[in-house]
Amino acid sequence: MARGLGTSAARFNGPPPDPNSLRSAKRGAEWTRVPRNAREDKDVPDWPVFISEPTMEELTFWAELWKKPQAVFWERYGMIQAVAMYVRTYISSMQPGGFGTEKTAAHRQADALLLTTPALLAAKVLIVEPEAESDQNATISAHPASIQATPSVRSRFTVVTPSPDEPIEDENESVASDD
Repeated sequence: MARGLGTSAARFNGPPPDPNSLRSAKRGAEWTRVPRNAREDKDVPDWPVFISEPTMEELTFWAELWKKPQAVFWERYGMIQAVAMYVRTYISSMQPGGFGTEKTAAHRQADALLLTTPALLAAKVLIVEPEAESDQNATISAHPASIQATPSVRSRFTVVTPSPDEPIEDENESVASDD
């Protein structure tokens, strides 16, 4: 199971993990990479039989959610009921007069299902473009240094040295006035 899957991302203190962090790379932290099209052309699971019949609005949202790359994890770890409960809670919370507790529950469920960016980062999951993936597997663990979402800290750091022909200006030098 991916780290953090099933837990709220809000429980983690400090900034979210960074796939380009040198410190994480030294510790050997691994990120799970999931192609954006991982669930493309796959069937939507049936609504769980022991949860009361869904409305058309719930079924539409259900089908939309199962197109997301995170659904690879839901399928792998048997989270179909959790997704159904999220659909029901989310739709109910969006109704006029929806309770604040429902909105809070829907947000927590979204975190548990890796539907929020902080939850994805806390679980060290990256959604990547399909051409960035190799043909080996749908999910790949990769060393953070090999993930090129943004340049690494080391590559962004440059030392600037003046050329020998340039005069060096002292910023503390006072400027003479014409008075």
